[in-house]
Amino acid sequence: MKIRDLQRVALWVACLFFCAPLSAQYRVGGSGIKENWFIGAGVGGQFFYGDHNRQMDFLDRIVPAFELHGGKWFTSGLGLRLGLNGLKNRGLTQNGSHSTGEVYDASKWLDVQEFNYIHVHGDVMFDIMNMIEGYDYQTWHPIPYVGLGLMATWEQPRSRAISASLGVFNTIYLNEFIDLTVDVRGSMVEDRFDGELGGRKDEGMLTAAVGIIYKINYQDWNRPRWEAPPRRGPRRAQIQSQPPATYLYDQLKSQKDSAESALHTLTLSKT
Repeated sequence: MKIRDLQRVALWVACLFFCAPLSAQYRVGGSGIKENWFIGAGVGGQFFYGDHNRQMDFLDRIVPAFELHGGKWFTSGLGLRLGLNGLKNRGLTQNGSHSTGEVYDASKWLDVQEFNYIHVHGDVMFDIMNMIEGYDYQTWHPIPYVGLGLMATWEQPRSRAISASLGVFNTIYLNEFIDLTVDVRGSMVEDRFDGELGGRKDEGMLTAAVGIIYKINYQDWNRPRWEAPPRRGPRRAQIQSQPPATYLYDQLKSQKDSAESALHTLTLSKT
C-alpha cells in the first residue's frame, strides 16, 4: 500500500473527530469535551471469505477474535470510536500463500491457509432509538455504524489494505458505569490481501464479539422540551421519584386560590 493511502485514512479519521461535533446539532443537545467517553473490549469468533474459502467447511473457518475500542458520544445519537481487532484468519489457498503445509483437498490443489493480521478502524455510530425517540431510557440499544480503517498482516507475503466496515453495535444496560455489548461487523479489503489474486473483487471477514464497555464521565444530555427522562444513571431515578408536573401544578393552583380567598375575606371584614 502506498503512502498516500495511509494519508487518506489519517485524513478521514481526523475529519470524523473534527466534523462530528459540528454536524451533531439536532433536537437533543451535545456534550462537553470531557463527557460521555467509553472504553471497551470483546471476544468472539470470525471467519474469512477469500478466493477459495467457500470450499472449506464453515466450522473449520471459524477462529477466535478480539476487539479493543474507545470513543465518545457527541450527542445522544451520534458517536465516534477507534478500534483494534484481530488476530487470525483461516481459509484455503491454491498458490501456497500463508500455507500451513496441511493438504485440504489434493484433487483441487487446496492447502489450509492461516495468517495473523491486525485491523485498526474508525467508526461513525448512530443510536437510532435516541435520534428518533429523543434521549430516553432503553435497556437495549442497537447502534448501526460505518467505518474505514487499515488492515495489515506482517507475515510473508506481507500485505496492507484500506478496509471498509459495516456493523451493528448492541448495548444492554447493566448499571450507570457498565453496559454489556454484542458487536456484529463485516469488513472488506482488496482481493489480494491474503496473498492470492483470484476472480473476486474483494475479500474480508465477518466478526461477532461479546464484551463490555465502561462509561467515563457519562452525563445527562440536554433534555428536549417534552422533558424526556435521561437514559441512565441516578438522575433518572431522582426524576421518577418526584411528583408529576400536573400534581405540582394542581397543588400550586390550590394554594393560590386559598390565598386569594383569604385576602378577599380579609378585605370584606375591614369594610
